[in-house]
Amino acid sequence: MTDKKALLIASPFGGLRGPLNDIERMDRVLRGMGFETFRCSGPNATRAGILEAWEQLINKVSADDAVVVYYSGHGGLVTSTEPPDRSFEAPDPPTPWRYQFLVPMDFGEFGKVGGGDNNDEDSRTDFRGILDVELSALVKDTTARSPNFTLILDCCYAGRMARDPAAPDIVMPRTISTTTTGSDSCGGRFAAVARHVDRLCRQGRLPADLHVEQNPYAVRIAAAAVGETAWEYCSEVAGEANVWHGALTDALLCTLEGGNSGILGGAGDSGSHTAMLSWRTVMLRVAELVHVRFPYQHPEVAGPADRILFQVREFVSRVVHIRMEGNSTASAIIQAGRVSGVREGNIYSVVPFGIDEAARGASAKVLGEARVTSATAFKAMVDFIPRDPVGGDKLPTEGALVFLKHDALYKWPVVLPSALERLAAAVHKSRFVRPRNLDDGNLVLAEFRQWPDRTALYNNRGREIASVSSTEESLGLENRLVETAEQLARGQHLLSLSSEDAHLLQHRVEVRFGLVDEGGHRGRTIRQDGTDSIFEGDKVYIELINRGLETIHVWIFDVNAAGQIKLVSKSSPRGVELPCGRVEVLGAARHRPGLKGLAVGWPTILSQSKEEPVEETLVFILTSSPVDLSHLCQANKPAGSRMKLTFLEKFTSAIVVGESRKATAIEDDDKIVRYSTIHIPMLLFPKSPLIDPK
Repeated sequence: MTDKKALLIASPFGGLRGPLNDIERMDRVLRGMGFETFRCSGPNATRAGILEAWEQLINKVSADDAVVVYYSGHGGLVTSTEPPDRSFEAPDPPTPWRYQFLVPMDFGEFGKVGGGDNNDEDSRTDFRGILDVELSALVKDTTARSPNFTLILDCCYAGRMARDPAAPDIVMPRTISTTTTGSDSCGGRFAAVARHVDRLCRQGRLPADLHVEQNPYAVRIAAAAVGETAWEYCSEVAGEANVWHGALTDALLCTLEGGNSGILGGAGDSGSHTAMLSWRTVMLRVAELVHVRFPYQHPEVAGPADRILFQVREFVSRVVHIRMEGNSTASAIIQAGRVSGVREGNIYSVVPFGIDEAARGASAKVLGEARVTSATAFKAMVDFIPRDPVGGDKLPTEGALVFLKHDALYKWPVVLPSALERLAAAVHKSRFVRPRNLDDGNLVLAEFRQWPDRTALYNNRGREIASVSSTEESLGLENRLVETAEQLARGQHLLSLSSEDAHLLQHRVEVRFGLVDEGGHRGRTIRQDGTDSIFEGDKVYIELINRGLETIHVWIFDVNAAGQIKLVSKSSPRGVELPCGRVEVLGAARHRPGLKGLAVGWPTILSQSKEEPVEETLVFILTSSPVDLSHLCQANKPAGSRMKLTFLEKFTSAIVVGESRKATAIEDDDKIVRYSTIHIPMLLFPKSPLIDPK
């Protein structure tokens, strides 16, 4: 019989307020799924305490057990300042150029001479983090006892300490500062960690050739990609107000326990949905929920991601079952929902049982189409449209199979007042937003609020971005509010844009962003982690440096707090071209030395309210070939009408017009345009600040 064991670690080092709440919720959910849980939290979550708790877990594990290790807390990153060795004599495997680590409660300054607790020369390395290579060794020892292992890390490795300036009282990051100046430079810290690793290897406590990515038995879930910030925030949970929790943890648990429609189901239905759900599928829904508040935090799953939750069995088929609903000849139910990527507006081809995916396009085999009209977490209602209604095509009594034909754009959830029926009707018709569902929890893009004299739209940071008077609303001008919500949704889609593996661009483009002083010289450099601010009326420059060998093309957009998208790189109709070694400066003066600067303006849509700062984000889209992305700045205008658009052009066009995309569209390998994104979020203050950003 399979036992289930979970180690829950919470390290609220550095003032984090969510980890202890996170493991309380995770403990309750895992126990509901039959897990025996063990905790290492608060003052017990020291380096030694965490390592000992993990070793004790390993000793309890048997071959058939399902094992989970969950960590909630800070993450850190140190990188080498030395250029990589590209010579033929470079070591194999190469020396690591960065180390990632977890941050226990006794973590402190490191890299200083005399700071250690040993008498040898390495006493200066007093490093108390838990390195990625140490995690690799622990994961290896765990999977040696049982191959059914899941590691969940709600932290990040961005290597910086930051607060969300837009909402410092309700949002904070899960990173720890490892980049300082002077004697404690980044290079000095990297050297200290490298000495720590060398000492562990010499003591036989760490095999030298391990890395967690090499373990084929461990499912690995991370809150964010390397270099991204993972956030925790404050909201209502289960009726309790002002609860701090990690964005990944909240989204994962919202997916697992989302009321009666969650994976756990209602009473007496525990785990009923997990039999056909893989981690890859679940994390698609988790990412959607995280992106509602933090569009540039991208949760990831690695390892055997097609495994069914907490099992070693895999489920990779994209085939879904459909059956008729009651006595209806037009309505049917698809046995999958939002957790599996089924959305309102999706179109599926319906084929009889026994037809494989390769043959689904054969017209003689297709029974008809299924168009999704509504979806819950695990089921969807569809209209069945027979291929030949005159000829009697219909769904067989035993049901049929469906294959995705057109993938609809994700609709962001919004909160609606119950009394405004026309407003609700307009939202239901929208291609960009939809009413909030139970399984969305409190993760919404925006909220419509009603007062006796007016109705207003607020974004999820509490900023009013549009309003109409009650008289105007009664005349049908509520559509103006919905159009503003759709604008916000388009901006959110652009902010959350990321590349999948097949289209991922590996590049070495460096972005520098800073102020221009009155003399036309470079002023203060603006931090790129979301913690910095600028003022209306400032002048800024953007410097792009291509340190790689491949020519890169760069599009630069600005997205404001209302979702409006503005093109910054206007002078480059196919993207700023960066050959190898090229440096381009936006904001440079023409025909004379120095900088002219790009003027910073206040969003026109928010001109009536300038008492508080607003969020502003620069989005850089880097591509391997020239593309046309100008349509992103024009609502409801699709991409150009060239014979063959690239995947990126089609995808961004869908963002603008809210259309579905062909699920089977594939580019030739030699014609794939690879792309990547960079975000610089910041806070924009009005010209006459009432608040000191410092």
